[in-house]
Amino acid sequence: MQDETGKRSGYGYDTLRLMARYWNVRFEYIGYDKSWGNMQKMLEGNEIDIGTSTHKTPDLKKN
Repeated sequence: MQDETGKRSGYGYDTLRLMARYWNVRFEYIGYDKSWGNMQKMLEGNEIDIGTSTHKTPDLKKN
């Protein structure tokens, strides 16, 4: 999640921060204003590498 001041939080963000410590990588966080459908398109188009905060929905279960 990202609030109106730009502060990020949540399990996905926290997990990536911890992973970055061990992998010696830097993550760029984008897509906070996108829907899950848009994020899927970004994944398929190689615009992003990881999507976090996914939720099971009836539509996602069909795939």
